[in-house]
Amino acid sequence: MTLADYQAAKAADSRQRITKAATRLFLANSYDRVSVAEVTKQADVSLRTLYKHFDSKAALYASVVVAKAEELTDDLSASIDDEAPALAAVAAFALRVMQIGTRDDVLALWRTIIMEGRRFPQILDAYLQAREEFTALVRDFLQRLEARGDLRLDDRDAAVTLFIGMLDYRSSLPALIGEPGLDAAGQTRLAHQVAEAVLARFGAAGGRSAG
Repeated sequence: MTLADYQAAKAADSRQRITKAATRLFLANSYDRVSVAEVTKQADVSLRTLYKHFDSKAALYASVVVAKAEELTDDLSASIDDEAPALAAVAAFALRVMQIGTRDDVLALWRTIIMEGRRFPQILDAYLQAREEFTALVRDFLQRLEARGDLRLDDRDAAVTLFIGMLDYRSSLPALIGEPGLDAAGQTRLAHQVAEAVLARFGAAGGRSAG
């Protein structure tokens, strides 16, 4: 290993430890109650090392948002069933979106973004990036169903909006503002309603919609 390789590996390790420590602290406390000094202590790095990677606490929080979004996107991608009939596939994907989107750690992250996004544009930008990645994942999922002949997406944006909008209105937004959430049975019912709505509007004649 060359000196340059060693330094790069060491820097990557430091950044990873900083991000992991920051994630634990930010999810357990409000944004204002987490200090950069506490992050360095938890990550076992110096303040100088932290500021080599992140120029502010807001930038650090933004990195947590991006990392968490990537983790959730990977989870959702792994949940896609390319073999299931369209109705079952859409319902299963919608259910997984709800299960992830209403987790306590995810809700805590989004609430902080709402509270701090105006003060710190980096945090808002990170959220918008995460939202774009989620939207792209939903679009890709629906296009995969179209490619196998189950959907006819004459308006892809409308299909994505229908899928996300129903989940936002009935599940994500109520949970975000602290209203009683759907129980497991309620989430399952909503997932099937989303699937039925998508298939009713965009189902292709002769597609594998049963299930």
